[in-house]
Amino acid sequence: MNQKLQKLGNPIFLFSLLLLILNDWFFKYIFHNTLTGKLSDFAGLLAFPFFCSTLFPKQIKAIHVYTFFLFIIWKSELSQSFIDFINYKTCLINRVVDYSDYTALLSIPLSYFIFNREVQIHNKPIFSKLLLIISCVAFLATSSPRHLFTTNKKYDFNFSKKELVQRFNKVQKDDLSIYGKDKNSIGFDSISNFFYFKHGKVPILKVEDYSKLSDNDTVPVRRYDANVHLQGNDSASSLVLINIRSRLKKGEISKDEKWAIKNFKFFLRKIKSAENF
Repeated sequence: MNQKLQKLGNPIFLFSLLLLILNDWFFKYIFHNTLTGKLSDFAGLLAFPFFCSTLFPKQIKAIHVYTFFLFIIWKSELSQSFIDFINYKTCLINRVVDYSDYTALLSIPLSYFIFNREVQIHNKPIFSKLLLIISCVAFLATSSPRHLFTTNKKYDFNFSKKELVQRFNKVQKDDLSIYGKDKNSIGFDSISNFFYFKHGKVPILKVEDYSKLSDNDTVPVRRYDANVHLQGNDSASSLVLINIRSRLKKGEISKDEKWAIKNFKFFLRKIKSAENF
């Protein structure tokens, strides 16, 4: 076992593992941008098949091929039914369908190439075993459980409720840009007001109808995994953040809640600056 784990000392693997950990536990919360959204995929798709190949060195090619196809399925609506089933009671899995994440598949052949290079590495057994444990924690943390925080925080605006709903819809629809060229795979049902993936007709988000929306209706914010109330009248409005999900870190729930709310404020800024709605 110790001999097989020697490859875990490869500096490129160590860099990708460190990047995965830093991004999942720090960068995503601090910066919350497109780059941090992709870094974990790139780092993880290099580190994960490399790691598995050290444990099963006779299955190197199969591991990399399976990782390639499983990631394609995982990041598509094909896996949605399975995830919905698992998350129905538990909320154990956190995954967003985003076809632009497929660019990270480039990391898999890089992992295969690096693993097969002859590099002399001499780790002490204790270091190799420590890397084994750290790697397992890092991979599990990438899809760690989500916790639902109840907040009831209220944010006021100096424009009407109708305009708030229009801005809310605009920002939600703009977030569809994360699908890039795959926008052609997205349809809109004018009867139910839902955007959906054409394959399997999996709903993505609903466009809210102001005339049918009461102050107490719960409205989901798709990208931030939150639920809100949109309230107000003809001169002023408010958004009440009812609850929001974020990664559950044992022993750090209050800190994690603060990060979740801080990230949600990016959405509020978009509401305030929305134009051409």
